[in-house]
Amino acid sequence: MGSTRLLTNIIQRKVMLPEEMSPSMQRDNFEVTLTDFEKHPIIKCLFKADNQRSTECWSVQEIANFIEDCTEDQNINLCILYWKDIHSNIYIIDGAHRLSCIYAWINRYFADEQVPQAPNFNDQQKQDIRYLRNYLGDLADFQKICTDAEFAEKKIEIRRY
Repeated sequence: MGSTRLLTNIIQRKVMLPEEMSPSMQRDNFEVTLTDFEKHPIIKCLFKADNQRSTECWSVQEIANFIEDCTEDQNINLCILYWKDIHSNIYIIDGAHRLSCIYAWINRYFADEQVPQAPNFNDQQKQDIRYLRNYLGDLADFQKICTDAEFAEKKIEIRRY
């Protein structure tokens, strides 16, 4: 399967205005766990920098592989390079594909393309979501992984090759 436009509209683009970029040299480091990501206030501040490549370069298989990696290694480190403006908006410079993938997975976009808060996926995107759901099986549903202790213990056995 080739590249997909599935991750394109997950994190919205925003123009970075030089006059609004924070002049502070202070570094903002933050840590968000996967289980807290969905409700973390930082989500409302995330934007894709308008000068970055489009978030559609990953294939559906690369998305599936990344999700599998996240379920296999609880210590996966997702480092993101970003700029912050004076309004506390965070512009993703590097890591938008990974972050978009995690955002979509946590919000169940891969488990059910009809999730109310999901973007309006076109027919090709819905087909890609069905592929992910079929390939990943229960791993496509992040909420199930978090709430079903029995499933969480055997999730590695479910992994498809």
